[in-house]
Amino acid sequence: MVAGMVATVMLTGCGSPPWEGAEQAPSTPGSPSSPTSPTEAPTPAPQGAPAAEPTPEETPTPKVPPMVVDDLATGSAQHQFAAGAMVLTADYWSDRGKGDWTPGTVKPLTLNVTADGRGDLSLASVTVQVERLSVDGWVAVPGDTVTQPVVSSAPSVKSPTSASATVLVSAVDPASYALRYTLVYTVTAESRDANFQAVGNDTVVVAFDAAAA
Repeated sequence: MVAGMVATVMLTGCGSPPWEGAEQAPSTPGSPSSPTSPTEAPTPAPQGAPAAEPTPEETPTPKVPPMVVDDLATGSAQHQFAAGAMVLTADYWSDRGKGDWTPGTVKPLTLNVTADGRGDLSLASVTVQVERLSVDGWVAVPGDTVTQPVVSSAPSVKSPTSASATVLVSAVDPASYALRYTLVYTVTAESRDANFQAVGNDTVVVAFDAAAA
């Protein structure tokens, strides 16, 4: 009996309670204490890398005025056009040479008109609108810049008789390259059969002298 009791006590004294073993269990050597990964440092810019160059601004293309046909390139011009049943013939020239045709000068354009048709033909009126050519196209010049041609007493224009008049254009914008005249002719026809008026339209373009500008 005594021997069995001693053995039991010795077994009990040499062991440890389960709760002590759980509290004293050592952690595995080398295991991380937290599953969080370390934050990665930003990659530094390479040393000596050139800075980005600014995008160069595009140079605007200069505007160029359109080409024009100069009616007075040879000094004078002759146009034929209809006015009702009549055919008008208009001759154009200037008392000033091309070297004097610049934006800043007074520019005289002379016209001489004849008509072919039945009856007595007379020129009732001539009205003119003038435009100047800029890099943006044709622009109307102010009305006070144009001196309208004067037609008095309805002169006869039945061919070979003719009537003449002059239109003046004073100084226009220096940045001009040419003038365009739109002329409206009103012709009266008188005969035994009928009396009537007819209208004919014509256009004349005169370029400025680039060398003298």
